[in-house]
Amino acid sequence: MGKNLMDDFVKETVIDLEVPNRKGFMYKPSTAGQENDWLKHYWKLNPKTKLGYMDNGELNKCKMQNIVSVPYSIEEITQITGLQKTWEQLDISERWDLLSKLKPRIFNKILEGIEKIDNPPEVELKN
Repeated sequence: MGKNLMDDFVKETVIDLEVPNRKGFMYKPSTAGQENDWLKHYWKLNPKTKLGYMDNGELNKCKMQNIVSVPYSIEEITQITGLQKTWEQLDISERWDLLSKLKPRIFNKILEGIEKIDNPPEVELKN
């Protein structure tokens, strides 16, 4: 029996990110359309060489936009950002302000969890 062709499409359900010792980071997988839209944010042109390059910092910001839940209370968010808002009430730039203040180790674990969801290991495609 062949592969289910529906497996070619993103299941746009929220998934628990695998972040060691941190429960509560929830992520909505990115789609090809989103990643295509993000190109304008992270694809840059070197003015000297006229060669294009990928700005990984901007790509990270784009991917982090799909985090729909974090394990931090309104009190913790207020303490870090100065804004008395829940995660859901924060706009994109305010969310980035919070996430950008994480320790690099935690930030990298979140990115690793996102990568596992958005780019799972290759499976042989059979038609």
